[in-house]
Amino acid sequence: YAGTIVGGGPGCVSDAPEDKTEIDARAEAACLSLMAQITDNDLPFMGCCYGIGILAHHLGATVSKDRYGETVSAVTCTKTPDGKQDALLQGLPEKFDAFVGHKEAVQHLPTDATHLLSGDACPFQMIRYKSNVYATQFHPEADGDVFATRIRVYKNKGYFPPQEADALAQMVRAANVTSAPKILRNFVKRYS
Repeated sequence: YAGTIVGGGPGCVSDAPEDKTEIDARAEAACLSLMAQITDNDLPFMGCCYGIGILAHHLGATVSKDRYGETVSAVTCTKTPDGKQDALLQGLPEKFDAFVGHKEAVQHLPTDATHLLSGDACPFQMIRYKSNVYATQFHPEADGDVFATRIRVYKNKGYFPPQEADALAQMVRAANVTSAPKILRNFVKRYS
């Protein structure tokens, strides 16, 4: 394979083991079982939302629900000085909108990680470890229709009050999120 992509999911690495569903526990164990090989060998990796939790947890950073969670929305991400130089962010504006919706977040930058994108409510929107191991808190794979489907699927997963699902779906369909998907395209182009 050319690289590994870990997308979002309903699980949280910060949940106590007894609070994880069997599927979530199995998925987390499978992802974490790959991380030493990926990080030790600097293999291409893109973690999206849940994937930033997996990477940061593996690297020893705190991932929790204490701070930086974001309700379902489009948020503005801003390139850091290092982000302005990063290959995956080339061709993107200095500020752009991306879709978020997460209960847990990275609480501090993992040791030896590079901070690439920040946000107002959640400071760590994109990080890189070594040269090829990336993760985003937002969903670079999602356009408005995809995120509206996610809202429907996650309606009863605790990310938002279920009665708000229709209004949230309408809001994300109207959002102008066009730059964030370029990150995933840049990842595929760089490593394929």
